[in-house]
Amino acid sequence: MRFRIFVSLVVLLLTASLYAQTNEIGVFVNHSSFSSSSETDPTIPLTGTVKIDSKAGYGISFNHYFSSNFAIQFSGQTIRGKARLGTSVAGVNLPEADATLDMKQYDAALRWYVIPSGSFRPYVGAGIAWIGSGKLKSDVVQSGTGAKSIGLENKTTWLAAGGIDFSVSPQVTITLAGKYTHYTAELDTTPDDLFHNLKFNPLTIAAGIGYRF
Repeated sequence: MRFRIFVSLVVLLLTASLYAQTNEIGVFVNHSSFSSSSETDPTIPLTGTVKIDSKAGYGISFNHYFSSNFAIQFSGQTIRGKARLGTSVAGVNLPEADATLDMKQYDAALRWYVIPSGSFRPYVGAGIAWIGSGKLKSDVVQSGTGAKSIGLENKTTWLAAGGIDFSVSPQVTITLAGKYTHYTAELDTTPDDLFHNLKFNPLTIAAGIGYRF
């Protein structure tokens, strides 16, 4: 009995040691869904709603495995979308204005693999993220010389993640992942503008491929 326990402990230690030396670099494509925002100016009266449709983005990741159960991931991704501004004055709907959304997200998240071995390895995780370099660009929002872009607030925030790793070979992994990032941004606007902040809260769904070394 003691011998079996000893052998089990040795196997666990060897497995942890093996994973401690394992790293993985990957690339992925993503699609994101976003929260919508609404504001009302009762003095006009004017109501505006911003909704954002997903556009394809991309990113790169690096994983370091501490053990068969735990890993830390560092990733950077571009999040893109198409924003639609709908407005109404005294209940009369005006034509929608379109804009493109482009921002960067860099994050670090700890992963816990619920099933640490096998071809299918589901995980859950949490971490911190920095979202910045964001802009809303529209040909409809005019400045004195043409199109104008609205800058978004840079912010550090939290995220929650989950996904499944599919082992194609000892070196190659395909990953399907979801990541929710809490993000409300102040806008680079004037006091007379209707919107001064927007809720984004991107839920990013990604598919990628990784190489272990």
